[in-house]
Amino acid sequence: MMKTTTLLRPHMRLTVLGRHGPFPAPLCACSGYLLSAGTKSFVLDLGSGTFARLIERRPLLDMEAIIISHLHYDHMSDLFVLNYALEAKGRVVDVYAPDEPTSVFEALCASKNLIMHKIDAGTKFNIGDVSFSFSRTKHGAVCYACRVEYEGIVFSYTGDTGLCENTETLFSGAHAVLADAGCSRLDKHANTAAHLTIEDALKLFYKNSAKGLIVSHIFGGAVNTPNLSEIADKAPGVFIAEEFSSYIISKDGIIPG
Repeated sequence: MMKTTTLLRPHMRLTVLGRHGPFPAPLCACSGYLLSAGTKSFVLDLGSGTFARLIERRPLLDMEAIIISHLHYDHMSDLFVLNYALEAKGRVVDVYAPDEPTSVFEALCASKNLIMHKIDAGTKFNIGDVSFSFSRTKHGAVCYACRVEYEGIVFSYTGDTGLCENTETLFSGAHAVLADAGCSRLDKHANTAAHLTIEDALKLFYKNSAKGLIVSHIFGGAVNTPNLSEIADKAPGVFIAEEFSSYIISKDGIIPG
């Protein structure tokens, strides 16, 4: 009943194309997500293995835009494969991304089918009734988190980030946050970590009263992650991203959908 009621009201839908980094687990994919708001669809990152899953869901490749948080290959390598498909279909798509590393950005700009737009910490734009804004994160490459607003619903995607001032802002007032949790306790160094741990994400979630949290960008080399499910089961409103799964985002938070 709750799902039916939510679908009758304004909402967004997030579909997980891939959830791993910096390389995928067997039979899995790196970071990539399909976000729908009203009649419009957007891709957030397109890492290794995600294009095949995207074209299965959008065979016409009719998304409004692609947002790339940063130019590490586990977040954007399938753009080069997408380019071939766009060329074959005679289509173009707008891609918003940082312009560093310059060599990677210029390689993407060489495509006639990927219309590249540089983003930075001051970038804001609307596509129809969906608004986007960006903030710099703490990571090894220039990386920007994305805040998406539609019909009063606020969704934040952290991209890759360690703890920094902007992560607080991303969680504050959000109805849903898609958060990097690519750092394990063993890798954690408070002043240098370029990723959050799941414990970091949970602390930010509770401290800033976000309505829902989806934890993703899970290390592809992990033998198993039993503690992730255990943690999520004990935390209402918190989900571990599952590949091929969708999540409905509304002013009430997140429900699987």
